[in-house]
Amino acid sequence: MTGFGDAGDAADIDADGVVAIIEGIGLLGTSPYIAVDIRPGRALDANLEILTGGTIDMGGLSAAVDVKLGTDGDPTDDTAVINPADFLDIAGWDLGLSYAFGDMAVNAVIDSSNDWGLSASMEIAGLGVDATVYNKATEEHKKNGLFYSVTASTSVDAFDLSLSVDQDLQPTFGLGYDLGGLNFYASYDAGDEGGAVGAKIAF
Repeated sequence: MTGFGDAGDAADIDADGVVAIIEGIGLLGTSPYIAVDIRPGRALDANLEILTGGTIDMGGLSAAVDVKLGTDGDPTDDTAVINPADFLDIAGWDLGLSYAFGDMAVNAVIDSSNDWGLSASMEIAGLGVDATVYNKATEEHKKNGLFYSVTASTSVDAFDLSLSVDQDLQPTFGLGYDLGGLNFYASYDAGDEGGAVGAKIAF
């Protein structure tokens, strides 16, 4: 699932081995799945994690859900055994919704940590506009609250131009030039007071 900021990362497997994933096709456009960390001895580990969920597509509206089942024991304790009563406890979940119509798309994400994010994008006459807003949980020595950014981009002949503005009204500029398989780029971030210049070669 695609998240925004801290939203959409509450349900995840902290894998330290091979993860087995089983996917299927359900009714009414659903695609369920289940994922399990299958390292040796994992079945008797107090930190057994199972990730399940799926997606559903109903025309322009789609939804995705991830649910983490299992316990959150001490990862250094390999002798602990799962309490069967806690085996199906929900340790975390993520929910994402998206809706596309014409040249516009809207996405929303929320998770069990009460983090959320919204994004919208649209294209009009060759000009693309993307807007994102998300909350950030309170953490010591870290900025928190609402974060947002708005980006406008367009292409003129072989040039790609972009301009972004964040919640601090700090702009970011981007310029790219495509010369066949060689792409030159330059950017400047006023918030970081720096930028980058380079080139990429595509084979």
